[in-house]
Amino acid sequence: MGDTRRASVDGRDERVRRAVASQRRAERDERFHDRRELRRSRNVTNELAEVEG
Repeated sequence: MGDTRRASVDGRDERVRRAVASQRRAERDERFHDRRELRRSRNVTNELAEVEG
């Protein structure tokens, strides 16, 4: 009886671990995307400064 319960807990742990990993990956991708957007807007600002200067 105890073995089946432990197996279900292991399965749940695996699902939780996978969910946490995908959540972290999503957050990392989001941060990367934000940084890329920031860099792009900074480049646009530099180009505007060169045109106006």
